[in-house]
Parts: sequence; structure tokens; C-alpha cells
Amino acid sequence: MCGAFFRVESPVADSTDDPLVALFSQTMAVLLCARCRSGFQPVTPPFCLMCGMTSAAFEASDQLCDACTCNPRNFCQARAVGAYEGPLRDLIHDFKFRGRIYLAKPLGFLLAFVLKREYGAILPDILVPVPLHPRKHRLRGFNQTYLLAVHTVRWLQRYPNVADISPGFLHQELLQRSRWTDSQTRQGKTGRKSNIAGAFRVTSPQNIYEKHILVMDDVYTTGSTVDECARVLLAAGAHRVDVLTLARTL
Repeated sequence: MCGAFFRVESPVADSTDDPLVALFSQTMAVLLCARCRSGFQPVTPPFCLMCGMTSAAFEASDQLCDACTCNPRNFCQARAVGAYEGPLRDLIHDFKFRGRIYLAKPLGFLLAFVLKREYGAILPDILVPVPLHPRKHRLRGFNQTYLLAVHTVRWLQRYPNVADISPGFLHQELLQRSRWTDSQTRQGKTGRKSNIAGAFRVTSPQNIYEKHILVMDDVYTTGSTVDECARVLLAAGAHRVDVLTLARTL
């Protein structure tokens, strides 16, 4: 963000034909100036059927990108709110690394919008936030993805025509990080995959048999982390695993 002082007139969306851009602008009007808000880039169709990578080369959202064609994923589809750049990237860094946890509420609102857009009234059976290793949790003080998931569910409950959300829809403990891993940001594409392999375990397989699971994370870079989550969930008996992230690299 630019850090400029600005007077908040009212949280009115900037003029745009894109509902996600308008929603971001309206939601962040009390936090960001109009210039910063205008830097938000939504992830909108057409995009890869599997990983959600957007591309003007796609004629429709029923195609696979080259990466997914050559290396199919364990998850069925991944979707994201916006590109991991500009104001969204700054907001995530403030939230995740500077402890501004109040940002989980407006960011969760954006996630709820995309989740509702993708699934309509029939949601996946279980929402699972990607867990932190207990040591990382102690160092940071909170799991940013779990906080995003909590507020996503709260916003979803306000939507009309959404099937009743059961108390077990958000399952924080279903996945556990069973071993420490180095930061994924320090790894190359190949290193990310090997770094995260075997890092998760399912705590209660009986709860996910034949279930549709939605894994949530803050950022999708190469997809290695969420794909490993999907692998262990499918191995434990899940029927289908999808992914939703706040941002993704493009």
C-alpha cells in the first residue's frame, strides 16, 4: 500500500463491470485509497479447468494448461480470489507476517464470494484449512488460513439460498502437519514438491470417507502444498478434493 493519507468518504465500489473487482474495492475502501484498490487483479474465467491458471489463450474454462496436462494434480480444481501481486499481496503480508489479524474478516468476505460463485447453494462437505506445524504456529501465534476459513464460514452463513452449514463443515483438526518443513518460499518448483512430501496426515479417516473436501490456503504458488494435502485426503478415502486460495501467482 502507498501509505498516503486519505479521507474516507464512503465505502462505495469504484466503477467497474467486474463484480469481484467491485467487491474488493467496496470491501477495502476503509483500508486502501482508490489508487491502491485499482491495482487488484481478480482471477476470472477463462482459466485452467484444474489449477485455475488464467490465460487469454483459453477459449473457455474447460481446458487444461500445459502444466496440468503434463503433470495432473491430485485435486480436481483450484480457484483463487486474485493474483498474488499489488494490494492483495500487501494485505496478505500485513495479515500473515505483521500480525494484523483483523484483516481476516474482509479477506474472508472475498473468499466467501468466490466459494459461493463456484458452488452455488451446494457446498463441499468439509472445509479444511492447511495446517501449520505446531512449532510454526507457536512462532507466528496463529494459523492465518484457519482464521480466513473461520470468517469465510461466517460470511457464507449470511448468504441466502445456501444449504445449512453443519457445525462440522469447518474441520480444523482433520489434517495435521506431521513433520517440520523448510519455508516453501525458499524452494524451487522441484524443491517445493520434495520439501512438502509426507508432511501431512489425516487424523480421522472415518469422517471423510466418500466426502467432497475443500482445502483452503492463503497463497497458491506451484500448488505443491495443496496437492500434497489432496493426495493424503484421497488416500484416506475422500471422494473429491478441491482447493480455494486467497491469491495465486500468475
